[in-house]
Amino acid sequence: MERKPPIRLFKCCVQLILEDVPGGGTVAKADFKSSSLIMKEGSLLSADTDGIYHLTKTARLWTGAASGDTSLKIYKEHEFKASDILINSLKTGTSRTILSVDESSFSYDILALDQPLNIALVPGAVLIEVTESEKSGDNALLKYPPVAVSILEAPISLQKANTGCGLLVRGRVKEELLPYPIDDSLKVMLPLIRFV
Repeated sequence: MERKPPIRLFKCCVQLILEDVPGGGTVAKADFKSSSLIMKEGSLLSADTDGIYHLTKTARLWTGAASGDTSLKIYKEHEFKASDILINSLKTGTSRTILSVDESSFSYDILALDQPLNIALVPGAVLIEVTESEKSGDNALLKYPPVAVSILEAPISLQKANTGCGLLVRGRVKEELLPYPIDDSLKVMLPLIRFV
């Protein structure tokens, strides 16, 4: 019988592995939406003090938002949930808490915020998760600063144990194939990973 190499049925964003974490890591299942079935290859991950890894949550604006708006339209590629706190990646605005996520559209999701935006945001702006509401600039601390990129996909079940995966810390990834948006403010935290 002829042996054939396995076929990957998904996009491969991790292109070169020069260094990874021996044995991989365990990722907290609570970070993901209840509708999520897999942790996607190329997810940005942060290491907590207890050894558990957490998802660095990001999203990209579908349309611009005006100062005073109380909701945001974002692309569906995200893991934000109600009670998460976010801010624009440049941290020029003030962080807001998500009250609810409307996923009824096929094209975008709508985040309802606890307070109006204090600045206007342009289409395509990247949003990041932070630790506290009502913070801006250097006072808005990223909740889970990325230290690694997930290698391959991994199943998620909120009824079972946390998810395990390989962790890339030095190498090359194809930026356009990453599952969630990233910008320069996040890339600088991963100096040993080249984004092409």
